[in-house]
Parts: sequence; structure tokens; C-alpha cells
Amino acid sequence: DQALRLTGRRPDVVVVSHYHGDHSAGLPGFGVDESAPEVWLTGATRNRLTEGLREAAPERADPMARALERAVARPDDEDDTLDLGGRRVRIGARRGHTASDVTVELDAPPVVFCGDLVWNEMFPNYVDARPSELRRAVASIAVGPDSVLVPGHGPLADADAFGRYVAVLDAVEAHAREARRVGRTAAEAAADFELPSESTHWTSFSPSYFERALGAWLTELEGEDSWTH
Repeated sequence: DQALRLTGRRPDVVVVSHYHGDHSAGLPGFGVDESAPEVWLTGATRNRLTEGLREAAPERADPMARALERAVARPDDEDDTLDLGGRRVRIGARRGHTASDVTVELDAPPVVFCGDLVWNEMFPNYVDARPSELRRAVASIAVGPDSVLVPGHGPLADADAFGRYVAVLDAVEAHAREARRVGRTAAEAAADFELPSESTHWTSFSPSYFERALGAWLTELEGEDSWTH
């Protein structure tokens, strides 16, 4: 309905950025008849969503299963191009927030739909993150002075806001590395973690997010693979 209000037409393509429910659970709402939009996602994302249906109640699982059956699964690690009829956009294959994330990128105007690889004015959720991959994925997003970034959570971001987000990621990494050096747990490190001065106004969905982020880094620094557990 929002697309209809803003553009005068309903969407005919939906790109799923990753498998987390707040970015994927609405797929059944688009329907499965001939008027339903085409759904793009990676094979890894579809597999994770399919696995999650095993423990779901039938009234939730059945509509999602039908939506996934008609979805177009793309390679997990290959960029792609989507023709929207007069405009082509890039689908960027990335990973970091989860084992399979995608961005949707336009050149003119320079807009990037970032999924949960980027948050703005909100501390990110590292629940399924591999932090070093997240940092690399964020660094690979081309951001210029006129860029507009649509984050997974928070208001639209410009280049300055993107820089503040990168500074937060770097602060988490630095604090985690120091915690590992002195033998502190994630909980102990979280107790005195501070956001960079320009981001102290940021909010968070949960007070546990600092500990979760630092724990993700400590897990990786210890040589464990969070994506295989």
C-alpha cells in the first residue's frame, strides 16, 4: 500500500536482504497468485527460512512455504543486476550481519538499500554476525558525498552518518580486542563500553546488544565460527 501511495503502482519485485524475521516474515502478505511480485533472495537465505518452518505452527509455516516455492533463489556470492523496466539496479552479494546478506544499489540517484549491514542512530544487532565480515562488507559499500543510504533500522543516512556508523563498528572491535588481551568476558567488557562521542545519543533495541556485539568479536577472535553453530 505504501508503494502504491508513493509511486502509483504496487511492487512487482521484492528483494529479501537476509533471513531475519523482521526483514522476511512479511513475504506471505504479497500473495502467490499471478499478480504477486517476484521475490528475489539468496539460496542461503531461502534455506534458512525453509529450515525455520520445521518448528513453526502450520498457520504460519504453510503461507511462507508457498511464498518460498515461487521465490527466485540467486547465488550466495555473486552480484546480479535487476531490470525494473527502464532502470537497472545492482544486487550486491555480501555477508557479515548474517552468512548471506544483499544490498540493492542505484547509481543515479546514488541510493543504497543496505539491509541490516548498516544501522543509523541505533546500535546494531550482532546476533548472527561475523564481525570481521561485517566490517569488510560495510567498507565495500560505495558511499559518496551525495549518497543516500537506507539502513535496516533507523533514519536515512548520508555520508557523515555512515562515517559515524563505521566509527561505532571500529570502537566495538577495539574494545573487544582489548578485552581479549586482558582476559575479560563479553559481559565484563560491555559494562564499561562507551559509544564514540558523536554517537552517544544512539538508541538500542536491547541493553544486551553491547555484550552481544563484544561476544561475537570474542568468539571470532578465539577462532570459533559462529555460522556453524
